[in-house]
Amino acid sequence: MGNILIITFVSIEPSLQTPMYFFLSNLSFLDVCQTTTTIPQIIVHLISGTNAILYERCIMQLFFLVLFIGAEALLLAAMAYDRYVAICNPLHYNVVMNYKFCAQLVSASWLTGSLNATIHTLLTLRLPLCGINKINYFFCDISPLLAISCGDISEPSLQTPMYFFLCNLSLLDICQTTTTIPQIIVHLISGRNAISYERCKVQLSFFILFIGTETLLLAAMAYDRYVAICNPLRYNVVMNYRLCAQLVSASWFTSSLNTTIHTLITFRLPLCGMNKINYFYCDIPPLVAISCGDISSSTIALLATSPIVGFGPGMCVLLSYSHIILRVLKMHSSDGIRKAFSTCASHLTVVLLFYGGSIFQYIRPFSSYSLNKDRMIALFNNILSPLLNPLIYTLRNKDVKGALQKRMMKKMLS
Repeated sequence: MGNILIITFVSIEPSLQTPMYFFLSNLSFLDVCQTTTTIPQIIVHLISGTNAILYERCIMQLFFLVLFIGAEALLLAAMAYDRYVAICNPLHYNVVMNYKFCAQLVSASWLTGSLNATIHTLLTLRLPLCGINKINYFFCDISPLLAISCGDISEPSLQTPMYFFLCNLSLLDICQTTTTIPQIIVHLISGRNAISYERCKVQLSFFILFIGTETLLLAAMAYDRYVAICNPLRYNVVMNYRLCAQLVSASWFTSSLNTTIHTLITFRLPLCGMNKINYFYCDIPPLVAISCGDISSSTIALLATSPIVGFGPGMCVLLSYSHIILRVLKMHSSDGIRKAFSTCASHLTVVLLFYGGSIFQYIRPFSSYSLNKDRMIALFNNILSPLLNPLIYTLRNKDVKGALQKRMMKKMLS
């Protein structure tokens, strides 16, 4: 009732015709939709005394529930951005948060929520259900449906530390490309290459975060390969799930710290002139290139913090593979040597691509940067390299190819 009153008041009261109340009315509408999806069914169950629900109705209820929850999560993020603009940039609030932009944010929330709901529902439909098929729950949701599913819902041969790290690496590649490619596409379609100072700051922060985390994660993967080859009998003891989770968490935490330092230092640089960068996205070198005044202290600070996600992980990778090579040289079996190199080949290829491009792009004096030449390096490092990683790991990996073929055969026979 309260949500309906909010929607009504915002619609008829002129003083409430602002972006904040526009989002609030949409949030109230989502709350109404969400409760309508579950509460009527719960009431029917309580009155009738039966808790049964048809499979088709269960899937429909699940779809709409995931849709409304997902759209609400995205809408809350849009509302947070609205409050950020209102407080941090009040003079431009009405220009930035215009009706068209607000409508686009709401539409994007619904569209993304619909796509997410479709994916989750299709994946849930593929779950093999058996037995009584009763859920001890108020409504249909993914968790209780997983609880009553039977059969294999994961690939056992890929439930190893190496593939745990690989999943996280794939997530980082998705995040990294999502940080830059959409902005590039917008620029190409709209013909406008401008980006606001605040958006540039946000893009740079996330870009450094994902790049730094990937650097540290590749070092953790190198250590995993070192233990697998140099200490195979203790591999399952050393590389247990807890240690793997700690390594991934430490990668994210350390990179977050590094990101904070780099972002604060970079945006202390004095900018002057037209403030235009001849680049695909916001990065430290192009921002340094358009800065004026004395940047020596900022340059020293940036170089001093580079060991956090540069020299340290690089040394870890180098030491791990040095021990692996020494171990392989001591092997007398040709099959053992071939297996050891095939185990490390995919990871080593990704490491060479990532570290090679990053060293050439970043580890040199700022005075030697040429943005016209560096753009092509940046294009390879941040767009082509993440796209190549899945191909490198799948085409050169028998486990992945075998699991994929097994799943395809099951799908064809079912």
